[in-house]
Amino acid sequence: MTDRITDTRAHKENIDKLSVQGGPFDAWGHNSTYQKHLRKGPSIRFTPERKELHKRLLDKYKETHGYDNIDTGRKTIMMAGAPGAGKSTTLKRALDGSSDTYLPIDPDAFKVLLIGEAIKSGEINTFYNIPEVKQLTDQGEKFFPMDFGSLVHQESTHLASKLLEDAIADDKNVIIDKVYSNPKTLQDGINDLAENGYTDISLINVEVTQENSHNRVYSRWEHDYTHTLTTGQGLGGRPVPAEFIDSVFDPKLRGEHPSGPARATYEAAKNNDTVTSYTVWDNNGSEPQRIFAAKGDSLHAWREAGAVPATKSQSNRQQSPETQLSLNNRLSTTRGQSPQKDAGPKPQQNNNDQHHKRRKPPEQGGPRL
Repeated sequence: MTDRITDTRAHKENIDKLSVQGGPFDAWGHNSTYQKHLRKGPSIRFTPERKELHKRLLDKYKETHGYDNIDTGRKTIMMAGAPGAGKSTTLKRALDGSSDTYLPIDPDAFKVLLIGEAIKSGEINTFYNIPEVKQLTDQGEKFFPMDFGSLVHQESTHLASKLLEDAIADDKNVIIDKVYSNPKTLQDGINDLAENGYTDISLINVEVTQENSHNRVYSRWEHDYTHTLTTGQGLGGRPVPAEFIDSVFDPKLRGEHPSGPARATYEAAKNNDTVTSYTVWDNNGSEPQRIFAAKGDSLHAWREAGAVPATKSQSNRQQSPETQLSLNNRLSTTRGQSPQKDAGPKPQQNNNDQHHKRRKPPEQGGPRL
């Protein structure tokens, strides 16, 4: 074994290679905690011991986030955007930093909790003993606990879903933070909420380019990884597989829109009356810029005018709903048409969303990203 400091770029590339479908870090694979702690039988369920752990982690999360004090107004904010889009930063700006009346549904928080439990129980050692990992560590490469985040991905998604179920049962206001790269995933989520009496849904889409998504995810991971590497403190950085980032921008998924989340939120805002607010932010610069916002009557008028997708203005200035609606009408007039309901781009059928082609255990229904 050498004493060299790990080359962070090469290490991240190795994690990406290990994380591909069928690889040792596959979120659905046999090394994942999801597969390890299932009780096989007529139905697929977690073992009693794992269910007890889940209850403890859910209670801990609720206590940390002041669950009992969350408002019971049945309001929902659904955040969508590629990894590294800066959804949390944008949300703070959109709400002026006041989100205490909402419960955040955050699968990534459960990743940290599950990794922490793996360290306590010693299960983390099974990750380090994966042959491909052992080979790299024998060559001097350094792995830290959060490098194995994909191995707890499906279980963290399950915990976030259970938290949302509890919150809905208690009529809590919720913030759901997901990528939402597939229109069906977002539509299913809206339908579930509406069926449970949640008819005040705000959609917030945060846009970044594919390049910025890759760069920001890497920078965030590298910062935390290097901190642990040099200080011995912390759990390292949480990587997002490059394969997944690329899938979010797959042309077959996004259609005529800049990303899968852009398409999903546009179609949901256009077609669902339970969506009462729709906002699009561009976060490719130094700070988020709101480029479209419509709520209530202005959202209804936008739909009636043809629901033209938001585009970043050349001046990069924030546009009011009235300004955007006026722009939509001018575009229609320029084309020699009156505003039509179906003037927006036609949805394209996605045949290449790898995250919906994957295995779907009966209890989980597959991942919701």
